Amino acid sequence: MRFGFGASNFELMPSQSLPAAHSEMLEQVGLAEELGFDSVWVAEQHFSSERQCPSPFLIGTAIASRTTRVQIGVYTTMTFAHPIRVAEDAAVLDVLSNGRLILCAGTGYRKEEFAAYGVAAEGKRSRIRETLEILRLAWADEPFVYRGKYFTIPATPANDTTGEEYPPLSVFPKPIQNPLPIWMAAFGNVGVRQAGRLGLPLFTS
Repeated sequence: MRFGFGASNFELMPSQSLPAAHSEMLEQVGLAEELGFDSVWVAEQHFSSERQCPSPFLIGTAIASRTTRVQIGVYTTMTFAHPIRVAEDAAVLDVLSNGRLILCAGTGYRKEEFAAYGVAAEGKRSRIRETLEILRLAWADEPFVYRGKYFTIPATPANDTTGEEYPPLSVFPKPIQNPLPIWMAAFGNVGVRQAGRLGLPLFTS
């Protein structure tokens, strides 16, 4: 049996500053490693005073600098980010941590987050499937082209009238881990079934 520690979900104490709260969180991460925890987890959350983690890859990088052994689980809401951005951020963190990243895919569920990013909740699971396909292509050795319902890579900019075709894309750096472990966050029956269909380990509440 393995044990993980949830690192990033914290609520400010009265009169506590945000830098102090982050500093204490990193101290807890170091202690978790000393106590033998196998992993520490960072969960992306937006517009919440109780769970202040809008940039999980940045927090994960800070954790990597304070630890040497534990795996670093990063839950990121992939619905709100371009797959290439996720591929690059994840690869950099895996390199910085010397191959300790566990990437966890989330679809998002809070309507205010979808509204803020201008993304429709409808179709979010299809977007996740495409994102996961693109991540694996981005981390592979060969340049790639992707044509999907939601993403076209490389894509011709809307104002490009030259008719130029862009060559297949190569993403650098590559993660140290091959394959890089991917989990799926799911908190309801639909999400759990999707994780099962995709054959991904389940991250749940």
